Amino acid sequence: MVRTLSLLGISFFLLFLIAGRSRAYDAVVDVIKSNRSIGLTWFFLFLAKTIFVINFFQVSVFEPDYSSPIVQLVFVALAILSLLSYLINNSVDYGFKDFTFHLLIIYAFFGLISSILSPKIDLAVYKISLVFIDCFLLAATVGWQYAKKTRYPIFDALTIFAVCSLFGSLLGAFVLPSAAFKANPGPLGVMLFGLFPVLHANELGMLASMGFLVFFVHFMMIDDLRSRLMNGSVLVMSAIVLFLAQSRTAIVATAIGIPIIFVFSGRRHLLRFIVFSFLAIFLCSFVVLVSELRNQELLSPLVQYLQRGQNQSGLETLYGRFSLWMGLGLELVQESPWFGAGFDVGVRFSETSHFGHLHNSYFQVLANSGILSFIPWFLFLWTILFRVFRRFWSSLKIKDPTDHKKYMAMKVFVACIPLVARSFTGSVMLNHSWSLMFFLALFVEIKWLEAENKM
Repeated sequence: MVRTLSLLGISFFLLFLIAGRSRAYDAVVDVIKSNRSIGLTWFFLFLAKTIFVINFFQVSVFEPDYSSPIVQLVFVALAILSLLSYLINNSVDYGFKDFTFHLLIIYAFFGLISSILSPKIDLAVYKISLVFIDCFLLAATVGWQYAKKTRYPIFDALTIFAVCSLFGSLLGAFVLPSAAFKANPGPLGVMLFGLFPVLHANELGMLASMGFLVFFVHFMMIDDLRSRLMNGSVLVMSAIVLFLAQSRTAIVATAIGIPIIFVFSGRRHLLRFIVFSFLAIFLCSFVVLVSELRNQELLSPLVQYLQRGQNQSGLETLYGRFSLWMGLGLELVQESPWFGAGFDVGVRFSETSHFGHLHNSYFQVLANSGILSFIPWFLFLWTILFRVFRRFWSSLKIKDPTDHKKYMAMKVFVACIPLVARSFTGSVMLNHSWSLMFFLALFVEIKWLEAENKM
């Protein structure tokens, strides 16, 4: 079943390349063409935060810890050089005028202070330094966008990279279906790894959910046949990865996002949602009935797959995660409530516990660098989310469903849903993660929408 679904997903990725090769290419190239230094910095940092497999002599699935950090450091160094080449020749004053940047810098500053408490100071300083780089990159991007009065399609380009990563996971599952799953602790005990890049199942689920919702917005709001074919291909591929990854957080986020898109994209889409819902209920009921009549032979591969996940050890339920927050999480927070127990404190408590992090971004920040760091980080996160929601809500007044402001605002809003959901069940949007890069790219989109309104 795994190999069949993976092959199906790979086929739809190839269809996506055929139908949308020019548009996908343009989304990436436009970022480089707009400003080479800033564009390359985004891509280098994005690649640095991706775990690369550099063992060319053994086709296998690697744990992230086994990948060489040298590859990441090389891309970080290239990102710094690209960013410096822009900062030396250009002013970023406008970028730093936004209160959001101040919050991010304060968070990074207190994180740097708490790094001295970490058992591995060099690793902690490296990770929090990435936040400083992100902050200057964000200021440079917004400043350039404001000066040139043109949109910088960072999020579109990163989304294309995410789609390629989903393809990589399916390729890994197809080549080595037995090795694509590892019996490690996790939401359902199953980890889906791709050959390139290697990703945790929950990260794959988050990317699949984000890709599904973003391309669903495009599918609903763009009517030409070629675009529908391109976006529909990504929808199917993302749904397959979402199922294989078994990330319940991502599934819930997707289930929340789909009705929002249907309901707020227009009356005719709401009617479609009602029809599709009834069809889905009917089909599920029909499959279950046939399965019962045939002694579950029809659904036996599906049942075995789901049982394989449920039977593994780990945080099988939300109650297990809640116990971790209230137990180890509170213990670490109480140890040093103001400055934290050390940035990247998971290095220390993973030596006595099989959990490397607290599976909650809010508890993780509190444990890492204390209340003084948590307050600016929390305000940074939710100030941006408030602006996203405000822009989305104001876009509902636009009657034309094809208006670019309407679908941009909706795209940004639904993309935030998996990120926010993941923040409650994983340690994301802190420093060294894809989620923070996507979140910063969404902020660039919001700043452009705000600037466009003023123009």
